[in-house]
Amino acid sequence: MADGNESESEQSEIMFNGNNNEEGGDLGDNGKNRRPRSRHHIMPEPFTGEEDWDHFIEFFEDCAELTQWTSKEKLLYLTTSLKGKARLFYSSLPTEEKRSYGFLTARLEQRFSGKRQQRRWVAKLQTRTRGKDEDIATFGDEVRVLSQKAYGNLDQEAQEMLALQHFYRNVSPEMRCSLCDNGCRTIREAVEVVERVEDIRRRREISTNKQLIHNYKHR
Repeated sequence: MADGNESESEQSEIMFNGNNNEEGGDLGDNGKNRRPRSRHHIMPEPFTGEEDWDHFIEFFEDCAELTQWTSKEKLLYLTTSLKGKARLFYSSLPTEEKRSYGFLTARLEQRFSGKRQQRRWVAKLQTRTRGKDEDIATFGDEVRVLSQKAYGNLDQEAQEMLALQHFYRNVSPEMRCSLCDNGCRTIREAVEVVERVEDIRRRREISTNKQLIHNYKHR
């Protein structure tokens, strides 16, 4: 019997089945625990074929491990996560491949990962521009990731160089001069320079505005 001082929220943390199994696990025919029931409820985002397959399946596997899905549950959750182009591709597969998690993930990887998607990543990189209110660190991170995906056949140094070239094209000529003066060789170094320069500009602007307000009040 629970202590009279125990709160309802504390009591609700304990899960019971019909036989008062304190671990909250599923019981087999012999009354023994088969597998503890997870309290976590994390679902992966839908996969339409437009997202990065490698990132999706990595997060999906993390969800499966955290929530302790069985092989059958993994298959069911994966199939219900497929939308759009990915769902259409799934529908075209033979029945035996739809019923195997291993076969299904292999076919999805063949279709939506690797070289098959390289041109799409190149196009995304080429059209990626910095948003009006986007911080430079976020922009730099995405440019680096897109470069790695678009040029996966190149080494890391070449990927970084191509990412940096795109980064340079998306800053002002004045900022490019600052980057060159500082000898930036990586996205991280370039981001640090831009952040420093933009911070100096903001401080100057704030100081100028304060001075204007002060002058206006004392006219």
